[in-house]
Amino acid sequence: MDALYIHIPFCARRCVYCSFYTEALGRGTGRDPRVGVYLEALDLELSRLTDDYAPHTVFMGGGTPNALSADELRRLFALLHHRVDLSQVTEWTVEANPGLLTPERIVAIAEGGVNRVSLGAQSFQPHLLSFLTRDHGPEAVGEAVRRLREAGFENLSLDLMTGLPEQSIEGLDRDIDHLLDLAPDHCSAYCLEVHPGTPLARRVESGQVQEAAPDIQAAHYERLLGRLEAAGLAPYELSNFARPGRECLHNRMYWVGAEFAGVGPGAHSYRDGVRFHNPRNLEAWADALRDGRDPATGHDRIDAEARAREILVMWLRLDEGVPRNAFRERTGFDLDTLGGRPLREQIGQGWIENRPDRIRLAPRARFVSNAVFAELV
Repeated sequence: MDALYIHIPFCARRCVYCSFYTEALGRGTGRDPRVGVYLEALDLELSRLTDDYAPHTVFMGGGTPNALSADELRRLFALLHHRVDLSQVTEWTVEANPGLLTPERIVAIAEGGVNRVSLGAQSFQPHLLSFLTRDHGPEAVGEAVRRLREAGFENLSLDLMTGLPEQSIEGLDRDIDHLLDLAPDHCSAYCLEVHPGTPLARRVESGQVQEAAPDIQAAHYERLLGRLEAAGLAPYELSNFARPGRECLHNRMYWVGAEFAGVGPGAHSYRDGVRFHNPRNLEAWADALRDGRDPATGHDRIDAEARAREILVMWLRLDEGVPRNAFRERTGFDLDTLGGRPLREQIGQGWIENRPDRIRLAPRARFVSNAVFAELV
């Protein structure tokens, strides 16, 4: 297991589009007993890892990790350093809400060992932030970046959303202008997806909100890709852009099929050919750990060929493509034999480029990549 993911299931409030497991804490200054329950159970779950567990990357997501107070963050980092060998960590990322990134929280994050922060900007336009039910204004993003840079953080990522209802190309350009003015080292850009069961899905179903048409979503993607690449943020993965040397190492672990451990309610893991996840319920997860039980459910053993196909389509998300030798070393399968006729057809139709040492997704296939991948699994 080379990567450790820590799910922190708390937010100031839940965003309308979010499908992750989260619980709203609000902005009150008093202690919330749920945080204590979470930290005590997390300590128990981390103690179940092997004594020599030493991940190379750590990613703290959610939820909103910095919804925790500075004191709660310090307690979280203390138990991590106690339970996990962090001597091999090269990249430690924390997701953060710009509006909650106080100087005290920044100090706690820096002292904890974090060297990369991912800020959820999403947009710099008040009406779009309001639509997304984000609890920060545009100015909070710039202030958060300034504070983080002053604190010594040299690796910052900003999230941006495209394909929003009533978002014009001109509006997207303004968002890109704001983002580039802040000079991030990395950008994760996502087209809005409507996930079942979310408040956004209910608004779409009732006719209150109309999704952006596919041609508009495609135009947004092409504009974003072109402008970020021209500004030095190369598209190293379908939704991720980085300056040289600032690619997200943790997410790369997922894309090339590495094993990983996930802790916290709702977290997923993959090891020894088995995929499993924790319950999306704080109390159920904590009760299992207090009772000395493994909280993980949904154990699914993946046979070698099915796993190789999963790795193939995930690896194809990377701009570098899938190296034939590295794929054989990782999976035990020959890339061309595994892909067979579907792969040859995708190459023949120009959706996948065939090179002597690797295959890669053709630029024209980026926005329709899911259709290409569906043919290969």
